[in-house]
Amino acid sequence: GTPVVFIHGFGADLSSWRPLVARVGLGSPMMALDLPGHGASQGHGAADFAALVDAVGATLRALHGGVHLVGHSLGAAVAAALTERGDLDVRSLTLISPAGLGASVDGDFVDGFLSAKSEGALAAWMRRLVSDPATLAPVLVRATLAARDEAGLVTAQTRVARGVFEGSTQLFNVASALRAYRGPCTVIAGRDDAIVPLR
Repeated sequence: GTPVVFIHGFGADLSSWRPLVARVGLGSPMMALDLPGHGASQGHGAADFAALVDAVGATLRALHGGVHLVGHSLGAAVAAALTERGDLDVRSLTLISPAGLGASVDGDFVDGFLSAKSEGALAAWMRRLVSDPATLAPVLVRATLAARDEAGLVTAQTRVARGVFEGSTQLFNVASALRAYRGPCTVIAGRDDAIVPLR
């Protein structure tokens, strides 16, 4: 069947989809990839939004067929931007808390997340990612902190952050791509999203 490809948000990696994938029963193959500067792709030199889209597009074109894209935050913006290129058969979009539809982002979160060096500091910033801070699993915080032991990860994520955000401003916009897309699309956004405001 047509693969469902999951694209994570800023500061995460493909393993962040595991809890969701374990709970959904899809008849199609499910795949995930790491954005440049994240996870196993931290060594990729992409440093701005267009370069992220180019890199993900090149990876997906290698599948030689259509794809269903599921993206979160920055990954959702990348997914929407991929529909504009004309070189990829995007059969559907599912965008969760998508970035790229307005100017605002919580720049304090981005800076605090990147500079956190202890479990306590990282947890304080990651609590902003969930509607109920009590539900943030300590194992997720520890796994995120442990991943930072990988030499160069924070440097790579900082490079990406500087290319896509400036203070509390998103340096990219995919609203026109989303308006132009003619396939099935679901957008899921939280009224109380602290990172990418619903407005």
